[in-house]
Amino acid sequence: MIRRIWAFIINLISLPLYWVSFFIPRNKNIWVFGAWRGRGYSDNSKWLFESVCKNEPQIRAIWLTRESKVVNEMRRFGSEVYMINSLKGYWLSCRAKLAVACWGNEDVNILALSRAKKLQLWHGSPMKKILMDDKYSQIDPSSLLGSLQKIWQAFFPFTIERWDVVIACSAVFKRYMASAFGVSMMQVKITGYPRNDVLLDHNRPTIPFIEELKKTTVVKHVLLYAPTFRNDPKDMVKLFDTFDVETFESFLSDNEAVLLIKMHYVYLNSPKTINLKDRISHIFWLDEQAVPEINPLLNFTDILITDYSGAYFDYLLLDSPLVFAPFDLEQYLEGDREMYEDYKNVATAGPKCRDWNEVMKACQEILNGNDQYQEERKTAQKKYNSFVDAKNCSRVIEEAKSMVGLR
Repeated sequence: MIRRIWAFIINLISLPLYWVSFFIPRNKNIWVFGAWRGRGYSDNSKWLFESVCKNEPQIRAIWLTRESKVVNEMRRFGSEVYMINSLKGYWLSCRAKLAVACWGNEDVNILALSRAKKLQLWHGSPMKKILMDDKYSQIDPSSLLGSLQKIWQAFFPFTIERWDVVIACSAVFKRYMASAFGVSMMQVKITGYPRNDVLLDHNRPTIPFIEELKKTTVVKHVLLYAPTFRNDPKDMVKLFDTFDVETFESFLSDNEAVLLIKMHYVYLNSPKTINLKDRISHIFWLDEQAVPEINPLLNFTDILITDYSGAYFDYLLLDSPLVFAPFDLEQYLEGDREMYEDYKNVATAGPKCRDWNEVMKACQEILNGNDQYQEERKTAQKKYNSFVDAKNCSRVIEEAKSMVGLR
């Protein structure tokens, strides 16, 4: 309650800034970008921002953040970046004709978006239902809370999420995105995700962690475990109930392999849920500092182990083996999220395992050269990714130009 009262006071004080932004002329050559509520420099917004900076000299691309460390780091490389709530951040947001986000309004300066065009890149092709389609997190409009939300949004219109264009990776996801964001099918453009260009570009970026790993460990195979998040953090711990460290270490050692564990962004800096006992290990728990985002890491991954994560759809572009680990499928469907498709139909491109022992056996089969899911991967790739190239940024930029009247 105290938090809500404080939010009301802050919004009330800020409201004049929103109305002022209506009267400031916008420049179609100024674009502002942000990601993850302004907390990081990553994901689709980052890769599109860098492509615009590199290839569109007529566009003034500006990154907005709430983190001073992001400002300092980006300015070292010559990027134009400001704190979201600084005077400069507000003014340039008022002048920008385009605002680009991969999470929501809070990625950028919500008080300055009154007449800006808004481009939603999102942060992954959804296997699980999101936003307006997610019954577990949506407020019933007919309920008391729903009525209060309508009153809140009427007082503070800048809190309403409205997007002019949303991007998707295929016709399948076009339908889902239109439904999830409450926009028309015409507003969803099939371009592919900017972050996926890094998977197919010949100039793939190096990852310092991987380079150091190769220097200190004999690595022939990299296994990556990347589960999606759960509503209850305790459920993340349960994912390792059947994980026997000694057995898995032996398996990895025998195959000259390593297992990298990268939890969802929400849990990147959470305590480890398996005990490695500070020993020399073939298992590495990756934090945000070691590997800020997953897609560049996929380039160095020989087997992806995942459950209901959208990383699956990105990884299909590489045509590399997958192992599914839906250990808590029934519980997940009942308490976390529904899915857009039956899991048995969507997760066809690899074996589905019930515990870590089955995961280990499935990985061993693949490492032995017995990859039985090549055809299924090709079928899934065609269904879920309309483009298999490194031109997603270019397509999104063309859509953005059209939005602001540059094309």
